[in-house]
Amino acid sequence: MADLGLAKASALRRRLNLSSPHAEVSAIPVDYPAADILQATADASLVIDVTANDAVLERLSDFPTRERTWVSASVGALARRLFLYLVRAEQFDTKDFRERVYPYLAEEKELVDSQTFPREGVGCWHPVFPAQADDMTLLASCAVKELDSFMTRAQHGPKLVVFEQQLDDNGFIVGVERKEVE
Repeated sequence: MADLGLAKASALRRRLNLSSPHAEVSAIPVDYPAADILQATADASLVIDVTANDAVLERLSDFPTRERTWVSASVGALARRLFLYLVRAEQFDTKDFRERVYPYLAEEKELVDSQTFPREGVGCWHPVFPAQADDMTLLASCAVKELDSFMTRAQHGPKLVVFEQQLDDNGFIVGVERKEVE
């Protein structure tokens, strides 16, 4: 509840800075592309996109070319899945990202098409998004663990990791399955 009303970037910054005494995360909570973003992030060693917005992914290639870690994180319908794309490179590879994630997005579309939502365009940022806070926290925890592993092992990727909640016959969470998509 403390994150209600905060921009996703600000909420993520706060969470990541609380996760480690060594974290030095900044946020730029403005609509992309804002002219000052490219300048403000020129020296960033890590860029995390949590917008789930295709236009933003396309514009990541506008960043000044230098090696950094790129992360795109988004949740699927009902927060049953988390899609986490990680790569250490000079630029974000939108084509590779799409090739890896699109088969899953087709499955997500089928699930969304079978649901009734309170209104169109309700994303994970919206208070009526059809997922509970604990679903989001569970998937966010998986993302932080994966990112930490990627960074501390100096991996280069690219890789897409899909975390999917495993439910029993009564709809209770019995685990999270991790799939690495080559």
